[in-house]
Amino acid sequence: EAIAKAAPVPAICHACGVVSDVRMVKTPAAQGTGAGAVAGGVTGAVLGKQFGNGNGQKAMTVLGAVGGALLGNKIEKEVVRAVQRYEVSVTFEDGTTGVYSFDQDPYWQPGDKVKVVNGRITANT
Repeated sequence: EAIAKAAPVPAICHACGVVSDVRMVKTPAAQGTGAGAVAGGVTGAVLGKQFGNGNGQKAMTVLGAVGGALLGNKIEKEVVRAVQRYEVSVTFEDGTTGVYSFDQDPYWQPGDKVKVVNGRITANT
């Protein structure tokens, strides 16, 4: 009787894997230019002046200016000047994961078979 030989188990490729996730990440700018604070302050002051009269109106104008400046600066940093990057997560054959960052929208999609060579994702066909 012939005994069937078991097929050899292929070695694990530690650099081979599958793209598990691709997501866009926005990072707020470290500093604003001040334009957002100025625009927000002016808008806040104008809106604040609409409320109250006498000293109450002055107080609301100042509060509106300060609040508007803070909000305008935050909006400028988090929306106008934010840096957009893409992160590609790869699950490797050995069970580990790695995340790779791109300045532009990468063409990798979840499910793509890839290999990481010198820190760069390449196709694994």
